[in-house]
Amino acid sequence: MTKRVFISYCREDKAAIKRLEEDLQRLGILTWIDRNEIAAGTRWKAAIRDAIRDGSGFLACFSSVLTNKDRSFMNSELRIAAEMLQEYPDSRAWFVPIKLDECDIPALAIGGGETLHDLQWVDLADDWDGGVARIHAVFAERFPGVINEEIYGDNEQAWKSILRRLSELQATGEVLWRHVNEDTLHDFLKAFARANSVIEEHADVFAQSEFSELNSLMEALSRYKFGKIRLHGMRKARNIRRPREWDVRDLRYQVEENHKSLKKFQTQLSTLEQEIVRVSAAYQSAA
Repeated sequence: MTKRVFISYCREDKAAIKRLEEDLQRLGILTWIDRNEIAAGTRWKAAIRDAIRDGSGFLACFSSVLTNKDRSFMNSELRIAAEMLQEYPDSRAWFVPIKLDECDIPALAIGGGETLHDLQWVDLADDWDGGVARIHAVFAERFPGVINEEIYGDNEQAWKSILRRLSELQATGEVLWRHVNEDTLHDFLKAFARANSVIEEHADVFAQSEFSELNSLMEALSRYKFGKIRLHGMRKARNIRRPREWDVRDLRYQVEENHKSLKKFQTQLSTLEQEIVRVSAAYQSAA
């Protein structure tokens, strides 16, 4: 059975924690969120201690909100975790401090003259996606049993499907660039619809930045699509609507704009392909 990672946080940071939980679950890391999953009437301190002991990791999510609060359930959770760090001084890899914003890690004693501040932390404030990737790498390396391979595998397959459709879209777009006619336009529009469909089908695998990247990529092709439709219409009607000198200028402008959109898509798709290969290779090496 895949173990869960315990997340300790301040209630005011709920939105950031929800994003973190979703990003980690997309990477196959299942989480356990403190008091929400403790049955009514249960001694919550004992339940949290058991959850930490039975889990494979503890993410302590610090923020300026916690720093400015006098009381928080998170402080109690931290004290429990600190006690366990003292009980197991030779194995501290399971405790990972997280900085959600610009804040200080508290100097809570963990034994051996050290405090929580002495442990290596992950800074999500500076680089959210890089920080999430680092958390995944930590658990993949030290506690591979935390990674749910079925979930991660499904997500990996989803990305491969998306990449395949985007590659098809690029190929038909390049043909359309060389030859603008009813057939090439039809093929491109079909490929565009298929790519949109597979992205919508697998929308739950995207992190926020990935969604933004895909959205930007499809926007570039959308501009290219409408530009090619307009160019095709202009060429069909150029001897009817306006003098040739104006027609040629408009055609040239549209061709240039189409070229910019296609090149932007090609560049973004290349970057996306490299990232998918990198993440897949990192997972395979850790598995």
